[in-house]
Amino acid sequence: MRMKTLPVIIAITFCAGITGNSEMQRELFGIDWTGTAALRQGDYSTALQQILIEPVVEDTLFRDFKLAVIYYRLHNYSTALSLLQGIIERQPACAPIVFVYIAEIERELGRPGNTLAAYRSVLRDEISQRYRHYIYEKLRAVVEADTTITMEQAPWLEEYYRWRAPLQEAEVLSNIDTIEGYIDDAKWSSVDSVIVNYTPAGKDACRIVKSIRAALDENAISLNTLFWCARTARSCRELTLARQFLDHIEKRPGYSDSLPARQYRLFLAQLSYDLREWNESIREYKRYLNLYGQDPDVLMAIARAYRKLNKKKESADWYDRVLKAFPRSPKTQEIIWLRAWNYEDARRFDLAGKQYRLIYTKYSKGIRTDESYVRHALCFFKRKKYDAARIVLDTFVNKLQDSPLVLAGYFWQAKCYLAMDKKDDAFTILRLVSRKEPFDYYAHRSRQLLLELGETTEVLIDTNCSGAGVLTWFDSISQSFSEKKEISSADSIALLNGLYLASIGDLEKADFFLEPLELGSPRNLSLQYKLALLYLHVGATPEAFRIARRLTWRIPPEFRVEMPLDVYCLFYPPFYADRIINEAKQYDLDPFLISGLIRQESTFNPEIVSPAGAVGLMQIMPYTGKYIAEKKGKDFSADSLYMPYYNIHFGVFYLHELQQEFDSNSVLTLAAYNAGPHNAKKWKEQNKNDEFDLFVENIGFTETRNYVKKVMGNYWTYRFLSSNPSYVYGSK
Repeated sequence: MRMKTLPVIIAITFCAGITGNSEMQRELFGIDWTGTAALRQGDYSTALQQILIEPVVEDTLFRDFKLAVIYYRLHNYSTALSLLQGIIERQPACAPIVFVYIAEIERELGRPGNTLAAYRSVLRDEISQRYRHYIYEKLRAVVEADTTITMEQAPWLEEYYRWRAPLQEAEVLSNIDTIEGYIDDAKWSSVDSVIVNYTPAGKDACRIVKSIRAALDENAISLNTLFWCARTARSCRELTLARQFLDHIEKRPGYSDSLPARQYRLFLAQLSYDLREWNESIREYKRYLNLYGQDPDVLMAIARAYRKLNKKKESADWYDRVLKAFPRSPKTQEIIWLRAWNYEDARRFDLAGKQYRLIYTKYSKGIRTDESYVRHALCFFKRKKYDAARIVLDTFVNKLQDSPLVLAGYFWQAKCYLAMDKKDDAFTILRLVSRKEPFDYYAHRSRQLLLELGETTEVLIDTNCSGAGVLTWFDSISQSFSEKKEISSADSIALLNGLYLASIGDLEKADFFLEPLELGSPRNLSLQYKLALLYLHVGATPEAFRIARRLTWRIPPEFRVEMPLDVYCLFYPPFYADRIINEAKQYDLDPFLISGLIRQESTFNPEIVSPAGAVGLMQIMPYTGKYIAEKKGKDFSADSLYMPYYNIHFGVFYLHELQQEFDSNSVLTLAAYNAGPHNAKKWKEQNKNDEFDLFVENIGFTETRNYVKKVMGNYWTYRFLSSNPSYVYGSK
């Protein structure tokens, strides 16, 4: 099990309006920040000294709260308790956070009755469900540590027991150590019972199947448990292990009569497909069809397996069977899309265009509809039928103004006009795109094209609007929302409590108060901005960027061209810039490209893990990390990828390798980083004669195509912002 890493402290040195001085922070948050930085870093003696020598104290309530926490951490419990009790008397609204500290002190003093009473006082208030469960967990620790506490002594604990009861049985069964104890002691009937009554899930399940395999007496465990192990191993991507469990099953006499036949037959085919045993997979899927009849998923799987074998005719035939048998299936659109893309790959643009048109005219229910317009137009563009392409795009942008691809539609309209030598029309559209979403990929490309053609369009950023002025700007935008939720008195109390907790570094408790505000007031943009700044100011950078990212989507498009610089600083933060600059210099990479990649890969969260298992800021797979460590002659631990600086060091090294392999071509380097070098090489060869914009649009995977556009957009934005003296990237 990976050890929890310590919070990362990042020096915030960018955009004075965001970080500001103490006066600016007092204006934004209404509290005195004296001593809070030292308190958050655990330097309690320094924090105490700073607070005590402050000559003028306006906010005595917050001062006493800070002092109480400091005295508690310094084990001066009597002074801490006295201050906390005084806070409750003066401001009862702070009771939900103050009583928790009282409870913690009372527990350290060995007074369980007082501890329980303090937690009970928290539960009397209106608090969020998450915070209530947090308090229950604290209660649980106290109750289970002291067997002398009885229901008679504390009748109100009945509320806790009502919460606790439904968890107890599942908790006993879900205890992985208990299950592994049964395995170690070869108590296979007990293992069977646990699997039947409680089905482990997630990482626990993956761990259990490995333990079972290591100790298995193949005749001691039930067939149903073996089948569960095989299916679980497959879901954990332990495909060889899944095959081993199948081998155990097939050694049992009469196994086919004991298992659910339909599920078993389908599983055989699915596992063969996962193991890239294409012919075996096709045989098993066909047997399934013969036994149980037509199934769109099975037909699709057979078509894909033939495609993997490069048997295009057979693949097309099976796709046709899906269309014929299930014309209204949700998979129909995807089949037509794949067929169209295959035609494009074969440079049969006329046939591809007909398929794309079929999607948006006849099979428009699905995720491919919007892009099918653009692809249809591109098929005309590649055939140099520019006016026909423009007409398709005109229909698209007029019909689907809210589409996330509308900028792509406008941009390619402009490219059509340029190809037809209608520069005035092209320039008009390119200027529109450059202003509509100023730092979108297509906005950058529009300005680059204008510059190449001798025209310019400026993006003006307001550097004067900062601090409270930005809150006013957000308030002016929010007036356009009819459903904007105003801050209630309860919200104000929650914000105050969250602010107090966050400012002293107790982010876990702060989140119980701040997250409901964030989620409950999505249209209150000034509040969202303020929450992001609060997290940023206390060093909780992943949380700050999480809110900032959502805030980006919530600003109406017509206002994005007016965004003040402070807002851009929050949307494109220079987190880890010093480390990135040092690594980039060592490997001759552009640091802004690295920041742009991290922004897209992990949203600056060093703890994030993708569904595929990629870890940390630059989303490095453990096997890639091991490969890099071997190349550098270093020891490797998968846990090290959670460490920001280590992750950046490895990620930049790998990015440098790809850049060398692809001759410093950023698009191919990014495509290889996302989809693997083998795919990038294929696209390089296949589309080598395409100009830049067509090359990007012809990247074969939708995910990678979008990834490249987003990272390049981030990269160009970082470069632009860094040219502004008020934007500080790194220690400069």
